[in-house]
Amino acid sequence: MKAFQQLLNYAGQNKDVLKSVGIGSAINAVLGGLAEGPTGAIKYGLSDLLLSYPATLGARKLAGGAKTETLIENGKQITRNVPTGLENAVNFGVSLVAPVATDMVLGSGQAQVMPTDMSQQQQIAQQLVQRDIVNNDPTMALFPGTMLQAQGAESTLFRDFLAQMPSLEEVASRRRQSFQPIDYMQQATELRRIA
Repeated sequence: MKAFQQLLNYAGQNKDVLKSVGIGSAINAVLGGLAEGPTGAIKYGLSDLLLSYPATLGARKLAGGAKTETLIENGKQITRNVPTGLENAVNFGVSLVAPVATDMVLGSGQAQVMPTDMSQQQQIAQQLVQRDIVNNDPTMALFPGTMLQAQGAESTLFRDFLAQMPSLEEVASRRRQSFQPIDYMQQATELRRIA
């Protein structure tokens, strides 16, 4: 409890640093909340605050202490601390790194999508199942080799076209008949008889 009180006293002495760090932490909290909800807001906001505050105080110490500015407002002399360029750079840099470090330590709350390797036939089968579910029609007719739905007049015309087409066996037998060797002598004899 005593350590926590000392920390609060130290933060009270450096309110200007806490204010500048708090702005970056609030931005990270909002972005974390948008990405992962309330837990993400707390996670990213606190991690930014816990990382940026000591780093910015360290930068202030490296820069030779706090720089002050004296203003006169309404007849009163006001002295306030002004952040140095090093403090601002460290605060900004740590605010950029904090979400990445948080994800590395605590893990991201978002599910990672892993693409699967699947053949085109598997994709077509999966899409057909999805269409069946969406259309509530498990007996969907498709043109062969395509994802084009055969419905209405197109479906009827296509089925009629397929019904009129000869089968492969019929085509093969017709070709065999048309390629029979011709006996020209026999035809010549028949033509003489007729003439």
